[in-house]
Amino acid sequence: MLTARRLILVSAFIYTQFFWTRTLGILPQATNWIDDVVVLLLGVLALTSVPQPVRLKHTWAWALAAFVALGVVSAFANDVPWRRAALGFRGVLVYVPLYYAVVAASLDEADVWRVVRALVVLMLLQVPVQIVEFGLGIRTNGLSFEALADVAPGTLGAGLSNALGFLYLPFICGSFALLLARRDRRWLIRGMLLTLGLILSSARAATLLLPVCLVLTAALVRGVAAAFSRRSLLALGAVLLISVGIADAYFRVVTGGTLLERMSPAQLMQGQLTYSPTSASRLAYYPVTWGVLTSVAASPWIGLGPGNYGSGAGYLTNSPGLNIIRDVFGQFETDRETALNSQFLASLGEFGILGIVLFFTVILALASRTVVVRRATSDPSSRAVLAAMLVGQLVFLVAAFAEYAWETQPLSYTFWLGSALVTKLAQARAQGSPDRPHVVSAEP
Repeated sequence: MLTARRLILVSAFIYTQFFWTRTLGILPQATNWIDDVVVLLLGVLALTSVPQPVRLKHTWAWALAAFVALGVVSAFANDVPWRRAALGFRGVLVYVPLYYAVVAASLDEADVWRVVRALVVLMLLQVPVQIVEFGLGIRTNGLSFEALADVAPGTLGAGLSNALGFLYLPFICGSFALLLARRDRRWLIRGMLLTLGLILSSARAATLLLPVCLVLTAALVRGVAAAFSRRSLLALGAVLLISVGIADAYFRVVTGGTLLERMSPAQLMQGQLTYSPTSASRLAYYPVTWGVLTSVAASPWIGLGPGNYGSGAGYLTNSPGLNIIRDVFGQFETDRETALNSQFLASLGEFGILGIVLFFTVILALASRTVVVRRATSDPSSRAVLAAMLVGQLVFLVAAFAEYAWETQPLSYTFWLGSALVTKLAQARAQGSPDRPHVVSAEP
């Protein structure tokens, strides 16, 4: 049976595998596949567990089942080889068995908060590693933003800086939420450390999203009216001012320009709309993806099939759909590999319009459960943490437009684990467990 201690050990293994082993050179990147074995074993335990977990309302299983069924239909309709289709499913669903393993485990509320504390500690430990990684990036590539944005984070792989940045956001919001709920300045310090890690990850999309996440967190913790009170605005302003100062200093050092120059909406939009060998060009791939869906796929409603377009499985198996767009902008001439840099586009191409709608439904249904559990919780600290978890679930959805969020395993792992922990709290409420105060701290 999965206990809190075992779950914490699994979390530590997965976090360190992605965050620290590449920096320290302990394990090869191929060990990422160990995750699959671990999670599948946990899934088997969940299926054979006794007693069965408490059934809850607001279920989302139908949407997940429909998503899988649609993917199977699409695979047959587009004649996708079984190995490629299996890898396509694996990319977006690899941690679903973990969710069910946690839900089936005999964890009580104290165990849930123990796991949450462990995740906070792991993210705080990431910050010094991030500083080391940034220093190594400077030593190797110099003070070049283009190089540092791809290489300095390193721990999630070249070009995945936004993935690491998005992962920081719910933890920063959690620190801010606990600062508002408990007025403990130690959470301000922790939040600033996490923000430093976010800035050093060179994640512009996540950095732009941070103010929105903080405002949403304040509204959840203090209420909309209180969130815009003078005191709350001063607290939020102080946090944003410090964050802006750190970000501006970073860009002045690595680019010679200011934060406003690097974050100019016009410049960012131009870089997305027009293909160049140095920009992500996400928006430029929207008409390309739609053209592939309408001309090559069996139907734009079901897509090209799992793993048959621009997902990680598509790259691993050299899929036909990926080859169609590989040189659509003359990428070969610029010696740049095609990257959609968008889970939305990759999943739209493979699972079609219906697949995207169904997966969004899964995420929003899990987020709605967090809302329900939070409303039934009276302890301010617990409500603050649940607010941050809700923000993290919404970030997981929004991040799909700027990164391979659903396939990036630390992001996916944290989303499914966090959602499972919320479900465990919902089960406790359904069984009539009283809402007890919980002390949520970053200390182990």
